[in-house]
Amino acid sequence: MMIDAAGGIRPSQQRPQTNASTVRYGSVSKSDSVEISAEGAKKAEHSHVKELVKSAESPERASKIQEVQRKLADGIYDNLSREQTDKISESLMLMFYASRESKS
Repeated sequence: MMIDAAGGIRPSQQRPQTNASTVRYGSVSKSDSVEISAEGAKKAEHSHVKELVKSAESPERASKIQEVQRKLADGIYDNLSREQTDKISESLMLMFYASRESKS
């Protein structure tokens, strides 16, 4: 390694030996701070959501998904009553607002 511009560190030069019992003066701060960029926060949130989805996968959930896929393919959900669509809309709305409140 050769750094001439910063004061000349060369491999052939001996570094001064330091004593292991060196005394340090001054105070040590016991608190640190970290700033996370908006992009970093987005990536962290994305990673968190991916982990939630992975943890939510279970055999029961997989069988429910297969059942709903079968019903969709069979056309069971094609002609829902107003009462059924209202119930579905309300459930989706509650899930949406619950997930928004947990983020704040």
